[in-house]
Amino acid sequence: MPKGGFLLLLFYFSCLQSFSQQKEFEGVLNYKVEIKSKVPVFSDNVMKGILAKGNFMTGYIKEGNYRQSSGGNEIYFINASQKAYYKFKNVDTLYFLDYSTDIFPVPSVSKLKEEVTIAKYPCNAIELKTEESNTKYFYAPSLYINPAHDENNKIGGYNALIKETSAVWLSSIEESKTYSEKITATRIEQKEIDKSVFDLPNLPLKIFTLETVTKPPEYLRNGGWKNYLMKFTNNEVGAKYIKIPKGETSATQSVLVSFLITENGEVQQVKVENPKEVNSKVAKEAVRVVEESGKWKPGTIYGVRVPQYLKQSITFSVIK
Repeated sequence: MPKGGFLLLLFYFSCLQSFSQQKEFEGVLNYKVEIKSKVPVFSDNVMKGILAKGNFMTGYIKEGNYRQSSGGNEIYFINASQKAYYKFKNVDTLYFLDYSTDIFPVPSVSKLKEEVTIAKYPCNAIELKTEESNTKYFYAPSLYINPAHDENNKIGGYNALIKETSAVWLSSIEESKTYSEKITATRIEQKEIDKSVFDLPNLPLKIFTLETVTKPPEYLRNGGWKNYLMKFTNNEVGAKYIKIPKGETSATQSVLVSFLITENGEVQQVKVENPKEVNSKVAKEAVRVVEESGKWKPGTIYGVRVPQYLKQSITFSVIK
């Protein structure tokens, strides 16, 4: 073997051995969290609740396991089960997602030339893009994470991120259609973490879906929403203003009404969605009965009260 080739081979094995012995980061990270809502009816605080975040966040990392604590909410990424577990502060259920879930879009990944220092650690930049959001991460190459732990973790496109960085991220800047979020590390402590930190709460397990964590607003007065509409809608308006076509014995008009139930249970922004299809007097009556319905029980996401839009079709009829 030529001398040059032999030296190259020695260099290769030396690098391989060094890589295999590289020590993974283990420790605690403290972050500051800033979130701005882009949805007019959602305040910044409501958006934080929807994203299960507070003003600060703590992360714990050990041997491929990760725990995130923020605003009274806990998220556990457990390598052995290949699942993420979500404990929301207002809900007595432990939700889970498989790492292999396909509910998250596959991001495109671009390494950037930006370099910054965060909490005294030099960081490089990388960007993940989907149709829904763009997220820029700043990661510290000196804080090594074995990407093999998360090669199947598709949650938030994390497998794509860790494959390219093999490191702990210290800052993220996300821009989506509904919010902007900036998370920045303020303190990094490399220390041994007790395995009990990743023990899951003893709660009923349920798979995480939008349906399981979301509760729509409820109308609890007057025997429920349908009974209220039947009792308090003035059907004489239909009899007075709806014209019966020639040769017919009856006619109907359905008014589609949209409205907002605020986090305090108030009815706002009542609007007729099909004004050209209905008589204006009939439409006005439909709006009135919705506006005068009174307080609702607000809808929730993860147990957090949030404004939600509803739609209701109200039908008026006339018979000869």
